[in-house]
Amino acid sequence: MWHSIQAKLGLVFLVFLALIAGSVASTSRALERQTTDTLTIGAAVEQRELVHSVSRHVFRVQTGRQSAEYYLELSELNEAAGQFETILETMLSGGAVPVGGRGGTVQIPAVADSAMRAQLQLVREHWLPIATAVEVLLTNASVLEHSRAITEIQTKTTYLSRELDTLVEMLESHSRRNLALLKSIQAAFFLSALALLGGSYRMVGHF
Repeated sequence: MWHSIQAKLGLVFLVFLALIAGSVASTSRALERQTTDTLTIGAAVEQRELVHSVSRHVFRVQTGRQSAEYYLELSELNEAAGQFETILETMLSGGAVPVGGRGGTVQIPAVADSAMRAQLQLVREHWLPIATAVEVLLTNASVLEHSRAITEIQTKTTYLSRELDTLVEMLESHSRRNLALLKSIQAAFFLSALALLGGSYRMVGHF
């Protein structure tokens, strides 16, 4: 009888260890996903801020080429546009995105969800005419071309900001679902462990 109890308790112990290992592994993967979600959301929020920067610099460029700050604003406009394109392509393909404004970067994977990738493609479609207009401003364009480029950017950035708001909302919703899944997994492992302990107690009491 004693050997029978030992065998059953040994089996219970092994199952309990398996539950712990499964819980740790699942929690670790879920936390990795949460970290990735946080970085991706941060990248999308940064894009939104860069669009605001583009709008602000274009407004200042609009004052004309005689302004003392004209070429400085053009330089900063070009930098903001370049950063936007870098982040957009990284979210689609994966890689390093700048953080902190001091040359630091973080690695993020490509966005995998099909709906969010479709939204990113929509963001890209709205961005392309803005990028073209920025290039016009950076060249020695005529007054008419200059004016048209500014109007194009001012118009398109409004729509682009809306699409970026939608993208951020989609990413945040996805992150909340992952967090809810993590809590469900932890609860399932906890309840399984309780059931195992309860079964072990009844088994020992039976003997």
